[in-house]
Amino acid sequence: MAPNEIWSADFKGKFRMGNTEYCNPLTIADSFSQFLLAIFGLEKADGECSKPIFEKTFCEYGLPDFLHTDNGSPFGSIQALRRMTMLSVWLMELGIIPIYSDPASPGQNGRHERMHRDLKREATRPPGNTLRSQQRLFNSFRDTYNNIRPHESLGMKTPSEVHVRSPREFPRIIREWEYESNVLMKMVTVNGTIRWKNKGFVMISSALGGKYIGMEEIETGLWALYYRQVPLGYFDEISNKVFEVEDMDF
Repeated sequence: MAPNEIWSADFKGKFRMGNTEYCNPLTIADSFSQFLLAIFGLEKADGECSKPIFEKTFCEYGLPDFLHTDNGSPFGSIQALRRMTMLSVWLMELGIIPIYSDPASPGQNGRHERMHRDLKREATRPPGNTLRSQQRLFNSFRDTYNNIRPHESLGMKTPSEVHVRSPREFPRIIREWEYESNVLMKMVTVNGTIRWKNKGFVMISSALGGKYIGMEEIETGLWALYYRQVPLGYFDEISNKVFEVEDMDF
């Protein structure tokens, strides 16, 4: 593994500040260097609030190859094909492949969870009175974590001594994707389906509504499904069903 191959992201869990309002801390870290790229206290743990934080972080540090999260909103949905959400589809459009821990397996993102324990102990007890004062506590923790505190797993170096910026720049405009000539393009309806021949509609994912997926026939009646460069699953004409692609190892 190398810096920027895999980043991890999570919401630490909401807590009440001194004014009794909730703070939802979004954290983003590089899995190799353990460099804490961002901590932001948000009013809500949803895609609308978190997407601007990802944009800011991508602009500052470039893009990772993969983003590792749990299966909770807004990152994933265990009911959806490839656990897709609106946020994960946007990541795919940036050239980032979302990967997920198994359900109820937080230990698969152990480094991030350990950082959260430190964050909770050092920056939320006691909490700030407002989001602004709480953010100052987060900023102080992040500075200490990245620049002062050495990590045994890094050979007693600090994360800032190991991390380097990604050379992959955040694109201001997402380009249209061109599938190979042997790939059939099908538009997904706003309801998340595609029309297939005379068999009616086949459910793909509502997160892909209005977008084109690629279908490549790999044997008679069996089609591999893609969104851009990301494998989604397989469509079997005989059963008229879509099957999940196995998650990659990481």
